[in-house]
Amino acid sequence: MYLCWSSKGAGVRLDPLQCVLIAAETGFQGVDLLVRDVLDSGCDPHELRSRMDDLGLRGGSWPLPIDWRGPSEIFADDLTRLPEYAKIASVLGLHRCGSWVMPFTIPSVLHGSAEASIRQTRALHLERLSKVARILGDRGIELGLEVIGVALKDPQGFPFVRCYGDLDRQLSQLRRECPNVGVLLDSFQLFATGEGPEVELAWGESSIVSVHLADPLHGERERLMDDQRALPSPGGRAASDQLLERLAKTGYQGPVICEPCLKMDKTIDHPATIALATIEAARSCWPSQTS
Repeated sequence: MYLCWSSKGAGVRLDPLQCVLIAAETGFQGVDLLVRDVLDSGCDPHELRSRMDDLGLRGGSWPLPIDWRGPSEIFADDLTRLPEYAKIASVLGLHRCGSWVMPFTIPSVLHGSAEASIRQTRALHLERLSKVARILGDRGIELGLEVIGVALKDPQGFPFVRCYGDLDRQLSQLRRECPNVGVLLDSFQLFATGEGPEVELAWGESSIVSVHLADPLHGERERLMDDQRALPSPGGRAASDQLLERLAKTGYQGPVICEPCLKMDKTIDHPATIALATIEAARSCWPSQTS
């Protein structure tokens, strides 16, 4: 496994080249990039990849840049752009993509029974994510699914996927049909769900696509919000060090990304300073038997 700099994960807005340069300057082994930003900026992905190679940086992961949970016409329009995004990601060595699944059922079917609402929500995930996964798979890209275990400001619907254990219960068919679909494992969300670093993954250790690290700002799971993230630390509430120890033992070889909410800290205002803070925090949790 290797450390990746994610400006988005640290709450910093940078252009693609700035992301690459800061990652190299501060000692990261890889870099996450927003593929849509690469396309919109007019940056030549081949030149950017050449720069990454010159600096010794590996491609990490990228967030899925389409609205697959919304209205069907928006999803259909977004889906037409996904092959181009996937092509650019492949050029940049970003072979791992991530998105989160819905913690509650579709609000539009809220007034039906829980069973019917869950069935329709599952069908939406299977239909749309399978289309996404197949396009990504054509470029050798894996899709990692993240669980949202934290409290929501305005929760609607019936519980759908509220913990990592729910992934298999609700979406096992997706995994069977699209083997490039796996898990985005987040230590912060593992704390929020109460599953912890020893969570049992029904899809197996090989299903882990990417890993995010952050500590919660407080220990009250039922009130924890998604922006209440701090840098990971040894012995922290999210037990990021224990999670990395487990991953090292099981041979995980993918990217590890710090995803705090440092934009909330007004004393840290320079991108390189933020990048240094994240890499130092990750290294403090890093297993001694790995590089």
